[in-house]
Amino acid sequence: MLAVASVTFVGSALVAKAVRGRKDRVGEDGAEKEDTARKDQDELDEDTLRGSEAPTEDSSTRSLLREQPDKVGGRRKWRRVRKKKSRKEKLEGQCPEGTEAEYCRFHSAFGKEAAQNLEMYLEWRRVHELDNEDALLGRSDAEDWVYAAKKAISFSQRAIVEGESVEDGAEVGVLDPCPSSPLSFVEEKRRKTLLAIQGLPQILFTHELADGQLSRDQHGNLIVHALPSLIDLSLAPEEMWGLAVLIYFDRKLKRDSEEKLTLVMDVRPGMGWPNLTIGPLLGLVKNVTTSASQIFPVRLHKCIVFPVPYVATAVWRLIRVVVPGSLRKRFIFVSGKDEVDSPVPTKVLELCLCDETMIFFEQTRTDLFVA
Repeated sequence: MLAVASVTFVGSALVAKAVRGRKDRVGEDGAEKEDTARKDQDELDEDTLRGSEAPTEDSSTRSLLREQPDKVGGRRKWRRVRKKKSRKEKLEGQCPEGTEAEYCRFHSAFGKEAAQNLEMYLEWRRVHELDNEDALLGRSDAEDWVYAAKKAISFSQRAIVEGESVEDGAEVGVLDPCPSSPLSFVEEKRRKTLLAIQGLPQILFTHELADGQLSRDQHGNLIVHALPSLIDLSLAPEEMWGLAVLIYFDRKLKRDSEEKLTLVMDVRPGMGWPNLTIGPLLGLVKNVTTSASQIFPVRLHKCIVFPVPYVATAVWRLIRVVVPGSLRKRFIFVSGKDEVDSPVPTKVLELCLCDETMIFFEQTRTDLFVA
């Protein structure tokens, strides 16, 4: 009996010793693992800053600095955590020449393709030498049109001399209106002579009210008055007119603003005017709107076309077919008589014009009549 008890005691002691040894080994392994993990963490955190004060945020890398406790040493550690850049921030890095408003507008309009389209717009400005002209903003409306017309004439003629089409050159073809068929030498010389003498007649206007402010619609958007019946395709080709329109818009819409415009197209004929018909006008509208939708995204509030005769409503609505899909819903057609002395339809007044603006509309139009 005594022998059995002794054997049992010795066996229990051996088991207890084995358990203690196992616990010691586990403890050593755990401490060793914890120490290894801490060393690995220290190697990963090469940018770790230790101290009592938080380091400043590095705005150039758009990183966040978060406080995390050091479990082993009890000290507090500041660890740099990278924040994923937004598309807008990436756009800013890809196109540093853009403005904050342009980043917002192009991102809103094009999404993932915003950088490509913004770079094309900036290249368009460089090709047409518009980057150094911001100091000229704020001049009269007539001077803005003369500036735009001269730029369009100069560029178009330079392209012809160099043997290039307007749509060629430095990745800006998609932004410039498509060129028409080439002219004969005699016809081109006649056009150059006329343009040198009289330039391009003004077809776009903004009106300054009595209080010195530019006319705006009820939503505060700038009103641009268009008289397409003044366009003379025998004086200048379609693409030259279209380029002048785009540069004029660029003059009116500041790059660092989110301002929009309401375009009011008065298609009534005028005395002594070329009175462009609907066929050629559709082509011009298509080219200008296609280019404008890429150069000036999210800039057009509405385009009001008046007066549209009832019998020609279906023809005029073809404009919605030729313009980019993003702009179709912004076109509004107001019916009415399209005679020289026809009044402005009352619906136009309800949509965007005040009485004072309507007076400027009529005065500008009638002053341009040729007896």
